[in-house]
Amino acid sequence: MLGMGQVLPPSFWEDPYEESVEFDTVCAPQYVWHNKTYVASGFYTDTILQGGLKTVVRLALTLSHPDTVRYFVYLPYDELPYVWYGTSYSIDGIYEKHFVNEVGCDSVEELHLHTLQGCMPRPIVLPIHHP
Repeated sequence: MLGMGQVLPPSFWEDPYEESVEFDTVCAPQYVWHNKTYVASGFYTDTILQGGLKTVVRLALTLSHPDTVRYFVYLPYDELPYVWYGTSYSIDGIYEKHFVNEVGCDSVEELHLHTLQGCMPRPIVLPIHHP
C-alpha cells in the first residue's frame, strides 16, 4: 500500500502487454500484414488489442522476387533447329522454361526465336533479365 507523497512508477500506469515475433519469407513483390502493405524486406512492428491485452507484434520479413529472363535469338532459317535446354525448335515463337531461382522463387526463362531470310555469319543471342 502506498503512503502519502509516494509516486507510482510509470510502469504501473501502462497497459499490460505481450510481445510476439513472426518470421516470414515470401516470393512476391509485396506483402500485406495487419492491413498494411510492405514492398521491402525488413523488420516491422505493430500494436494490436487482443483479448483486452495490448500485444506488440514484430515481423521479420524477407521478400524475394521471381525472375523473368528473356532470350531473343535471331538466326537464318537454314540453321534450324535451334536447341535450347535440350529441346529442338524449328518454328518462330516464344517458348518458356520454368525453374526455381537462387532464392527459391518460381521463375521463368523465355526464348523468343526469330528466323531471318538471307545469310548471317552466326546466330545473335540477346539475353534480357527482368527481376
